[in-house]
Amino acid sequence: MAFESLKMLSDSSALDFALARRLQGLVLHKVGLTGAALRNMLDVLDCIRESKGQEQEAVRIIADWPCKGPSGWRSGEVAITQEIGLMYIESGEYDTSTLWSKRSLALANSIGDVEGASIALSNHGKALYYSKKYIEAITTFKDGLSRAISVGRKSTEGRCLLGLAQAYAYVGEVTKSRKNALLSEEIFRQLGMSIEHKEALSLLVDKTSKKQFAFWK
Repeated sequence: MAFESLKMLSDSSALDFALARRLQGLVLHKVGLTGAALRNMLDVLDCIRESKGQEQEAVRIIADWPCKGPSGWRSGEVAITQEIGLMYIESGEYDTSTLWSKRSLALANSIGDVEGASIALSNHGKALYYSKKYIEAITTFKDGLSRAISVGRKSTEGRCLLGLAQAYAYVGEVTKSRKNALLSEEIFRQLGMSIEHKEALSLLVDKTSKKQFAFWK
């Protein structure tokens, strides 16, 4: 993985390595080795997570990377701004995460990337939820859900449903919380997303709890 490779490149920064992997990945993509190219992209994203504080450079490195999703090839810039937003959610910097999610959403909307917009909305909803802005989170998750459904992005559909279940639990809408948790549980079971499936089941077991459940990528 990228972390092990970086240890062997002591004279290179994480972003230098990311740039090298990006160029290699683009070549692999050009010659039709899509699977190998996507594995390179995962290494690049690992490197970017090692390079906090250099986000603009990270965006430059990966901006034209082709990303494959249910609705086809998408903008690498949309994908990387989403990843940076998630990075800030993980570090508890929700306002900064929101800025990156909004940037990703604006770009996705400008190029007609509905799939990318659905992911950006899901991430934005997470940041709002963790900021205890539950009503705004519900509105955002609903928007992300409708877009995810429209392009068949099942994983994001499930995450938006679970986000709705969690937010509804906090505002006392137990019936709505349970309904969305059931829907997300079924999606995660079908997709084999075991961690997410357990999160959905936790909501169903403890319908009245106000425990703050963990989000995920």
